[in-house]
Amino acid sequence: MTFSINSVKTERICSLPEVIWIEDREHFPAIMSVALQSSTFWVLGRQVLLRSQDGINWQNVTANLRREGSFLVSSVLQEEADLRIFSRSRSGMRCYRWNEWDSAWEVLFSVSIASPGLFATWTESGLVMVAKDNPETEVICRESDTEDRPRWCCILPGSAIHIQISPSGIGLCALWGINRSPSNCDSSPSAIYSTNDNGQNWRMVAKMETMLLAGASHDQDTALIGGTGGVLGLVDKGGLQELWEEDGGDIVAVDTDGSQQIAIIESDHEPAIHRFLFREGSGKWTQYMARFDDRVQCIKLVALGECIVCTRQVIYRCQFK
Repeated sequence: MTFSINSVKTERICSLPEVIWIEDREHFPAIMSVALQSSTFWVLGRQVLLRSQDGINWQNVTANLRREGSFLVSSVLQEEADLRIFSRSRSGMRCYRWNEWDSAWEVLFSVSIASPGLFATWTESGLVMVAKDNPETEVICRESDTEDRPRWCCILPGSAIHIQISPSGIGLCALWGINRSPSNCDSSPSAIYSTNDNGQNWRMVAKMETMLLAGASHDQDTALIGGTGGVLGLVDKGGLQELWEEDGGDIVAVDTDGSQQIAIIESDHEPAIHRFLFREGSGKWTQYMARFDDRVQCIKLVALGECIVCTRQVIYRCQFK
């Protein structure tokens, strides 16, 4: 990679104790991911469900989920007249719909899946749900909310870190630890799988000798992925299209928005040192030095040259000069 080094303005805009009343120290809240759905930003995690219209002012919308004790929100789906989340608690994995009248989350259905969390997306075949943070990745499709039995299901080897499926049915899934077994605990190699039928059938299109840690949709058919050893790549249904390696740490978070592409490389030692890698289109990567109070969990571009970065407890606003 070739860099020019620039500065970035980092502003701490929200910490969890400011928006969540923390009573239970056994189930301390922690941010896991950030999402953008229908122009609304969402921060998800353990005991965490926040939303924002601008990425700066955040509202706690856990509501009645707290009655379940410990819970983990892993996915959100928002359309104009419909808002759903997927959360695991002592009652299992459930899909909830927001009831505006009661200002509460109501259960739609349960999902028979063993993973702590899942990815969810609507396709022409129905609602596709993909296991997250599980040694094997189960893919389940439900035709509707009222259909008890899944339309189909399949298994992919390894643990999924990113999935995307376009309206045309073409999709990608990035996984690490594809060779893991009871006698083999290796986190690498990783692989990219492709589908052209909304996730019912998959084929491997790339194999990488790294542990993939993060992925983001670049367009309907392409994804930006990152992993250990500073590996960063662009992939599509044909496999790896571009690949870069940068010394000094692991790629722990990535995102794209239009022509913008961004990644965070994080050092192994404590306290961690962070660097942004940023580029527009197919131009050269620019490096920005930064430091956060903790390990980075996720990143989301919010405007041209501006993003939010989440550690386990804090949301930051970052602006590139």
